[in-house]
Amino acid sequence: MEPLNPTRIDLWYDHDCPNAPLVRQRLLACLRRAGGAWDLREHRDRGVMSPTLTVDGADVTDATISAGSGCRLDLPSQEQICTALERHQGETP
Repeated sequence: MEPLNPTRIDLWYDHDCPNAPLVRQRLLACLRRAGGAWDLREHRDRGVMSPTLTVDGADVTDATISAGSGCRLDLPSQEQICTALERHQGETP
């Protein structure tokens, strides 16, 4: 049975950041591996460093979410993304 309130995932990115497609690719691989229901939302050019990936509002790298524009150099690894999803998948609403 799928949860009534799926875990929310937000991908924040600038349209011209070359790092965003790699993080999206890593995220999709982790979602396929995890299965289940997720509420995935993408936000383009919204004033958050790019790319920033959050699961239920927490950055998957455990970094503080930074306002601004530009590309982050501390990209989330596939392991960090998968771990964040697995941690939240085990929670019940």
